[in-house]
Amino acid sequence: MNKNKNERQSNFEILRIFAMMIIILFHYVYNGGFNLETSRFCLNKCVLRTLGFGGKLGVELFVLITGYFISDKIGGGIRRAVKFWLQVTFYGFLTFVILYLEGYSLKMGLILKAVLPIPYNTWWFATSYFCLLVLSRYINHLIHSMNRNQHLSIIAVLIVIETVLPTFMLSNMDSSPLSIFIMLYLIGAYIRIYSPAVLKRKTIGFVGAVMCMTICGTIIALDFLGQWNPVFSAHARHFMDLSSPLLLIASICIFSSFRNMDVGCSPLINRISAGTFGVYLIHEHELMRDLIWIRLFKTNTYYDAPTGKLILHMVLCSLAVFIVGITVDYMYRHILETPAMKCWDNNYGKLVLKAKPYVEKLNGKII
Repeated sequence: MNKNKNERQSNFEILRIFAMMIIILFHYVYNGGFNLETSRFCLNKCVLRTLGFGGKLGVELFVLITGYFISDKIGGGIRRAVKFWLQVTFYGFLTFVILYLEGYSLKMGLILKAVLPIPYNTWWFATSYFCLLVLSRYINHLIHSMNRNQHLSIIAVLIVIETVLPTFMLSNMDSSPLSIFIMLYLIGAYIRIYSPAVLKRKTIGFVGAVMCMTICGTIIALDFLGQWNPVFSAHARHFMDLSSPLLLIASICIFSSFRNMDVGCSPLINRISAGTFGVYLIHEHELMRDLIWIRLFKTNTYYDAPTGKLILHMVLCSLAVFIVGITVDYMYRHILETPAMKCWDNNYGKLVLKAKPYVEKLNGKII
């Protein structure tokens, strides 16, 4: 019985895999050279819009999972940040090597993005997520110092600032991915701590599906109107952005539906899920986009293909990216990450003891 309690359940791991797959589909559509804002309205355009709308949905799901699982952890923040930095830096170097072998010129900007990918924003998600990890310890202290009403109130304020105003009043309020990530982190923490009854209903997954269909319907409707006025097509993605309240509702509902599942523990699923972030890093470098989607898969040549062929190509290419990414990340974790983090664990305590007198001396001078 204790064994089952300590096992890592696979419902959230399936959700991670689902989130990464819809992110890859999004990249197929919007990095594949289709120019959907200006291309003619047709069935294939509707298919691409529908299957490719979920990129930001996947991002929100990943951050909700993070808030749910690490919001109760006061310690370990430095280790998580170091582990994350190491992984992102490895993929920065790996993509640099791949691009060099493909004949890209060694410009200083490319070298800096490879060596220091987080400070130089090589992957926008990685930079914002790293900042969230660094701040998580302090956010967790804030969470545990608040009561339920205070927690809900700060979430409500952030939802208005980060989603309602940008969507319905076209005001960004100097919003950033990090501020949206903090909002999602707080929501994930709230669900874990207070487990709202409304999110346990069996219909919660249906509500999430309805929200997704509403977003897709809005995109297609704006594309349809764009035949007469291009302004509509230019704003077709308005409700699928990170700042969309419809997307936020969809992500919370889908997250909750997976949370409510009881699928037991599958070691295979858990191992696959562990490599999902590596899948993102290996295919979403700004220069790898052209290499993968245009030069390798030739996605832009499928816009006028039969719809079934387009869907099959889209699914197969996305699966190929996922499988290659999982394989590479598996090798990285076992060959580099595991020994590197063992070294960190063995030496971190010594580093803290050595640094402690200097930190106390500095604090004394500041005070």
